[in-house]
Amino acid sequence: MNLQANRDISRKLKVFQHGSESGNVAFTCRYFGISRERAGLVTGLKMSV
Repeated sequence: MNLQANRDISRKLKVFQHGSESGNVAFTCRYFGISRERAGLVTGLKMSV
């Protein structure tokens, strides 16, 4: 693996660990400055009205 791939993996692990420890997805996303969609925590499904 190259250096950039290692950095990406390390950052993703930090995000998941923080979310797991805090139990608060919204807080974790704000802390890391990412959207819930980017974090892979939103499936894109919408409720029908």
